[in-house]
Amino acid sequence: MVKNNLYLCKNYIDEINSFAQSNDLSFFQNKTVCISGATGLIMSFFIDVLLSSNINCKIIALVRDKSKALCRFSRFADNKNLVFVEQNLLDEINVNGSVDFVIHAASNSDQKNYATYPIETMHTNYMGINNLLKFAVNKNVKRFLFTSSSEVYGDVVGEIEETNNGNVNCLSLRSCYNESKRASETLGICYAEKYNIDFIIARISRVYGPTMKLQDSKALSQFMMNSLNGENVKIKSSGTQKLSYVYVADTVSAIILLLKYGENKNAYNIANNYDSLTLKEIAQIVADFSNVKVKFIEMTQVEKKSYSEVKNAVLSSKKIEKLGWNPKINLKDGIFHTMNILKELC
Repeated sequence: MVKNNLYLCKNYIDEINSFAQSNDLSFFQNKTVCISGATGLIMSFFIDVLLSSNINCKIIALVRDKSKALCRFSRFADNKNLVFVEQNLLDEINVNGSVDFVIHAASNSDQKNYATYPIETMHTNYMGINNLLKFAVNKNVKRFLFTSSSEVYGDVVGEIEETNNGNVNCLSLRSCYNESKRASETLGICYAEKYNIDFIIARISRVYGPTMKLQDSKALSQFMMNSLNGENVKIKSSGTQKLSYVYVADTVSAIILLLKYGENKNAYNIANNYDSLTLKEIAQIVADFSNVKVKFIEMTQVEKKSYSEVKNAVLSSKKIEKLGWNPKINLKDGIFHTMNILKELC
């Protein structure tokens, strides 16, 4: 069982402090950033970094449960620059004061829930961004960044560039996530055209890192949980699919770059393809960490409903690289670093 308090881990504290010191965060000086999905994998790392810096930046964190959010960010409980607002994104967004940037990163990203709560998944994605876009217009924000997903492309052959319109089966239950993300992107473009707000899309590949929740049903999360528990790593497919992964710190650096330099009404892939591996090769890396084996098993009926049939989701990152971004952490090093931190918390 992995405990929640990452602040107990020196390696994690060192990592966020190092990021805060080695990256230019002056862009956020005296700014206010409103963030949905604040306790999630990506934004929790981002918030830790900003609050560990010397930058005076106010963060308005939209959360579903304030007590859980306070627990997650216990290190900054007395920091006046972190303000929690309990907010259901299906309701009108009410936040006092001016806001410079909105980062919308809240989404149901647990695959099991796609089969169990498909309507809720679609509503949260599409209606949630609609309410946040209305809020952004009312606040006259400088930029709205939407964290979309590689899943908007569906199953496409070859390395996928942003100009690819994708291949998604809209009659599949599993597409409740893909299609609502696609529709959310279009809705943002519509708001940008009608209300002249600055809207940018980050299409993020599969993210991992010490801020991930191992209890969810994502393949890499389950692999790590198996390995950390000393169990064989269980893979529930042939494992031949190739997917892009990116370490959380690299993802955050990309988001910061897009807030600074991304072009309005554009989408940018965020992916690390310097080591393109199959899922079974990734499973073997995780198994090697604990000296266990990889075992192929059958999926349950619920898992089959939520299973992605995508065989290729390798994203081209050339567009964002032209802005000056490059990932620093390769997949094996990133997995081992993540598991070393999580092992401390077991």
